Formats: sequence, C-alpha cells, structure tokens
Amino acid sequence: MKEVITSRILRIILLMTAVCFVSLPAEAKYGGGRGTAENPYLIYTAEQMNAIGLHKEDWDKHFKLMADIDLSAYTGTSFNIIGIRYLDAFRGVFDGNGHTISNFIYINNTETDYDIGLFGFIDESNAEIKDLGLIDPNVNTTIELECCDFAIGSLVGYLRDGTISGCHTDGGSVLGFESIGGLIGANSHGTITNCCATGEVWGKDNVGGLVGKNNYSGKITGCYSLGSLIRPVSTDGGGLVGHNRGSITNCYSTGSVSAAGGEGDDLGGLVGANWGAITNCYSVGNVTEGATNITNVGGLVGRKSEYDSPSVMYCFWDTETSGQSTSAGGTGKTTAEMQMASTFISWGCDPVWTINRYDYPRLWWENRSGRNISARLSDFITGSGEPNDPYLIYTPEQLNKIGLFCREWDKNFKLMEDIDLADCTGTAFNIIGIDWDNPFTGVFDGNGHKISNFSYSSTDKDYIGLFGNVSGLIRDLGLIAPNIDAGTGDKVGSLVGHLNGGTIINCYAEDSSVTGTWWVGKLVGFDEGTMTNCYATGSVSGDNQVGGPVGVLTKK
Repeated sequence: MKEVITSRILRIILLMTAVCFVSLPAEAKYGGGRGTAENPYLIYTAEQMNAIGLHKEDWDKHFKLMADIDLSAYTGTSFNIIGIRYLDAFRGVFDGNGHTISNFIYINNTETDYDIGLFGFIDESNAEIKDLGLIDPNVNTTIELECCDFAIGSLVGYLRDGTISGCHTDGGSVLGFESIGGLIGANSHGTITNCCATGEVWGKDNVGGLVGKNNYSGKITGCYSLGSLIRPVSTDGGGLVGHNRGSITNCYSTGSVSAAGGEGDDLGGLVGANWGAITNCYSVGNVTEGATNITNVGGLVGRKSEYDSPSVMYCFWDTETSGQSTSAGGTGKTTAEMQMASTFISWGCDPVWTINRYDYPRLWWENRSGRNISARLSDFITGSGEPNDPYLIYTPEQLNKIGLFCREWDKNFKLMEDIDLADCTGTAFNIIGIDWDNPFTGVFDGNGHKISNFSYSSTDKDYIGLFGNVSGLIRDLGLIAPNIDAGTGDKVGSLVGHLNGGTIINCYAEDSSVTGTWWVGKLVGFDEGTMTNCYATGSVSGDNQVGGPVGVLTKK
C-alpha cells in the first residue's frame, strides 16, 4: 500500500513539473517580452541593448527601452550595430520610452561595407524609432570608400524607409566622408518628425547638422539643429541638411556652418544645396567660407538646382548673425525682424510655432514660453473664403496678403475695387500658387474690376504671373499695363504662368510686357486648361514656345 501511494505521488510531481515547463517561454530574451506590439522585448541594460545586434531574426520585432543606459563599455567597433544593409535591415519598432542612451561610441579605422549608426540601415514603411535620446554619441569613420557611399549618423546611418519621431542627440560628434548627419546620415523614403541634434558634424560631402542627405521622397518636419558643422574639403554642407531633394517643413537651424580648409562648394545656414521643397523654415547660424575657393554660399541655402524647380516658401534667414546678405532661396531679415511675430504671419495656419519677445520662433513641442503664431488670412480680409462668404479684396495690401497663405489657396475670393499695384516692384508681390506642388485651386472672381501696374522682376524663377500655377477658376478680371521680366524663368504670363487644368473666363491683359525663356505668353505662359472669351495686347519675348495671349496651348 505504501509503495502504491509513493508511486502516485511521484507521478503527480512529474506531471506538475511538465506543466510548469510547458508554461515557461521557450527562450527568455533581453529583459522579457515576446517582441510583439502588445508585448515588446524589454531592454534594461547595455548588455541587452548590444544583444539586439546579434539577433537578426529579431530585427522585425518590437522593443521598448525601460531605463537610461550607458554604452561606454563598448568602444571601437565592439557595439553590434542593429540593421546593417538592405538584406539585413531593421524593420521593427524601437520605443525609447523617453529614455536616453549615453556614450554610444563607434570608432572605425578600417574599410566597412555597411552604414553606421546605433541603427545602421532601416527599411520598412512600418519601421519606427521613437522617443529616444542619445547623450554624447561619438561616431568616427576615417576610411574613405571608393566603391560605395555608406551613410553615417549617430542614431541612424541610412533611413531607406520608416519613421523617426521624437528623437534627439545632446552633444557628441559624427565624423565621416559621404552623407554625414548629426542624427541621420541619409534619408531616402522615410519621415523624420519632431527631432533635433546639437552635436558637431564633420565630413566631406553631403554634411548636415541633422541629416546629411535628404532624397526625393524624404520628409523632414518639425525639426531643428543647434550643432556646429565644420567640414574640410567638401560639397553641400548645411546647418540642418547638407543636400536636399525631398521636403523640409517647419524646421530651423542655429548652428554655425564653415569650411575648414581646401576648396568646396554649397554652404547654407539651413541647407547647402536644394533640389527639393523647403517651407516655413529659418536659420540664424553664422555661415563662413573658412577656406579658399568656396563657391555658392547663402544665409539660408547655398545653391539651388539649375534644372529642377526647387521651392522655397515663406523661409527666412538672419542677415546679421549669418554674416550673409544673399541666399539661393528665402528672405533675409534683420535680427529684430526675425524676432517679430509679424514676420511669420503666413506660418499661423497650424499650431506649430510659438514666439516670445526677443527670441526667434520655436516649435510647439519644445515647450518654450511664448504665444502661438496664429495669424490667419481672415485677420486681414473680410470673409471666410467659403462659396457663400468669399474673402473680399479692397486694397493692394489685401491682394498681396493672399500669396502668404498657401493653405487658403483653395478658397473663394472676390475683388471689390479696382486696384493699383504700382508700389509692388521687383519681387515684392507674393505670387498666388507658386509652383507645381502648390497651385491655386480656389475661385478668384474679378467681379469686373481691373488690376493696374502689376510688375514682377526675377532672374530665374519659374511659374511667374499674378497667379503662378492655377488648377482652379479665375473669371471677370482685367490687367492694365502688367510688366513681367522673368529673366531665364519658364512658364511666364501676366495673369497666369501655368494654367494646370484650371479655367479662365472673361479675362484680359492690355498693354502688357512679358519676358521669359520657355512658355511665355501675354496672358498665360503654359495653357493646359480651359480659356473662354479672353484676350491680350502688348509685347512678349522669349526663346521657345512664345505666343500672344498664350505661350503654348496643349488643351482647347
């Protein structure tokens, strides 16, 4: 009987043990979790952080940082970079959870075949790094590779796709050759939002305080850079971005930009070379050549594309602190003007910026003291812009305000008086609908009135006219003695530069003088829309596709 009881007890113990083993995870990794969105892998220590780079099978998983950690024990190349190339990219989510990683040090003096950063290569539309800070990172790669261009940044080397949000660096330095950024080396299709960098960045080509190179589909929004950027022999160096082909919106830079020696090209307070779109941005950092034979230096932008049509909208630089009176984009202002809310009235459509007395505009997420820059077109013009309550235009000043509020270009407008624009000369008039990406799509009712003496003189802008690019409706409006000289600009007309699928009804230009290069007309430069009962008189000149009322007509 005793033996039977003992046998039963042993079976019960074995059964309970088996149940316990089944209930445990097959493998306990990092500080816990399963790597899912609901139950991410938890990172508490430097050792656990470094272990991520050893497990490629986890690079599409979710991680969450649970404490501030110090990586100073990992020097040279001993830290395991997370995501190193296209086939071995990080495609997961890393939630910094508001914590910081200190002393990320990566010093490489030998040839490498991968992008360098805490995360080397990120490639997935759903990939994300968020709410993470780096304290005193030090990334230094001194080998120049002839075969390939590998990007280098403190947080990310190459962001091919994905999102970086709420991340920052505090101090530290990044040194390399091609596509070197204080936070991210290069961005191809990714989105970078509400990030900042304050360290120093050294390099040869495409060097930026935040991002070295921002490519065609790259988006940078609500970011800033405070770091000094010093580069030796180089091209394309900017306080925020070295070379931009994508979009930069609501950003600023205060760091200095300088070439330390040798020859170089393209230095800008915000962007060194711009092939893309920059909107609602400013820079105040000092821009100095610091070297011989430096070309293309600007307070905001050093150089713009000769072939594309880059867009710089509502952007400014401080002519006093930058030491630069010219720029390949933007408007120069004194320090006093740069600290006045009225300078930035066109920025107030969204609650993005705040400003305090005797300070420059700051982004709302910085939580600085100050008031919102919240001006709207309705603050200056009667009406709401709705079809049954259009904005009513009585004065030249009100007409010129429209071009400052691009987010209102889909609204309805009605001219209530004849207007004389004789006081708006040079580029003082704010063109309405400035390029392909920012057309006027609303309704402008001239109401049978006339606009006299509209003039615009520019050397190389495209989309020149009272309206630059129109996909909406303009009707019952006359221009008297317009005078447009676009220099080498294309798509030039007195009323519309490019009628892009829009409609013009009962409009005319009398005694006009219009000059440009391609697609130049007395009334419309490039017509791809519908024109009814319109005419123009005067003179027109250009090199190609030059016409009377219309430079070139592609749609009847």
